[in-house]
Amino acid sequence: MHEETYQKYLPDDQKLLDYENTNENYKHQQKLRQGKLSYDELEKQLYQTAIKLESVEDNFTKSQERIKELEIKVVQLEAVQQVFESLHGRDNSNNNL
Repeated sequence: MHEETYQKYLPDDQKLLDYENTNENYKHQQKLRQGKLSYDELEKQLYQTAIKLESVEDNFTKSQERIKELEIKVVQLEAVQQVFESLHGRDNSNNNL
């Protein structure tokens, strides 16, 4: 269902990359469960996880900044709308005279 709903829009090379990553993760998890990872492999995994976490934190910070920018834009647009409505209301009242 996931593939039919979401992945049908992905290009084939992305699907292959996702499959390879999933397969590699599965193999890695199997090794981890069996206790066959070396110290270097564990250290590499920790480093990669730290990099991913850093990226997620960076994206989160950028998203928060973008939300603040959009909130300011909304307030500005609401103010412009109020001015427009008050001017438009005045025009209509002058036309009625």
